[in-house]
Amino acid sequence: MNIKTIFHRQHRKIVLIHRISSRLRMAEWKSSKDLVTSARKFLNNPEFMTLVDVLRNESPINWITVGPMTIEDRAVTQARIEGYQLALNNLESLGMFEVPKEEIQETFEQPEELETS
Repeated sequence: MNIKTIFHRQHRKIVLIHRISSRLRMAEWKSSKDLVTSARKFLNNPEFMTLVDVLRNESPINWITVGPMTIEDRAVTQARIEGYQLALNNLESLGMFEVPKEEIQETFEQPEELETS
């Protein structure tokens, strides 16, 4: 099985809520058993995981810096490394189901008026 057949293979239909793709959040994805199952199929595929391993090997943590670095350069490099790692971790976490958290309902009451005399 090659990578081309992975992406072109017909899988069972998954019903998605159609909205702007940037509006779907991790918590929403991970609380949907159908979406998590779909992601898990990719994550259980050895060729796809090889692709992820290649991406891990390209992490900025492996880059060599030449010459002196300012504190700003170090901060940018650190942020780049952490962002790259976070993106890969998020990709892999899409295959883990999480029970949706209940929304906290506000139950605040108006404070009682204090008598002033």
